[in-house]
Amino acid sequence: MDAELERWKSGGQYFDYLGFDIFYRKQGSGPYLLLIHGYPFNTWDWAPLWDTLTERFTVVAPDMLGMGFSDKPVAYEYSVHDHADMHEALLAHLGIGSAHILAHDIGDSVGQELLARNQFGQPVYGALKIESITWLNGGLFNEAYTPRLMQKVLSRTPLGDMLSPLQGSPLSKRITPITPSSSPAWPIPPRDIIAATATGFSSSTKRKVSAS
Repeated sequence: MDAELERWKSGGQYFDYLGFDIFYRKQGSGPYLLLIHGYPFNTWDWAPLWDTLTERFTVVAPDMLGMGFSDKPVAYEYSVHDHADMHEALLAHLGIGSAHILAHDIGDSVGQELLARNQFGQPVYGALKIESITWLNGGLFNEAYTPRLMQKVLSRTPLGDMLSPLQGSPLSKRITPITPSSSPAWPIPPRDIIAATATGFSSSTKRKVSAS
């Protein structure tokens, strides 16, 4: 395993979700900030932002089931609702009842589900007060969403299992580069989150340019 990834993994821990091990990292001080990564990615996506965010927030970032360092059951019905359940369960496990949310890609859909549960009082694992949400480069209108060819291939063929060990590697970063576009949504996120996000993605982009 890449040395950077090994250090990333050693800084995290696991909790039990429906009998599966879910990897997560928790670090920092201040208000809680839940990071919801995209597909087919993992918490390593947040590495460029990590130090800046943890200076201002207590950051909680899990790998979704089937991704990153979390378990990857084969015979399992993966869904946005289940991913939302897992994030709820993790926060309940940690005793967190209030948090800001920063979401990317499919994480936007998971964040929407959490927001809907918050609005309609329908939590599964415990009530969560959402202080703010920041959406990054994802679809907010599910009915208009069309998966990319690569996403279909990775999720519906054995190629996904074959490429899973490459997540976070230099090759995967070149194939699926970070997209720096972002847009805040209701409730308005703290400036700290926006500033950290912009700074982190800018640093990541510069690193890619210098390496190419």
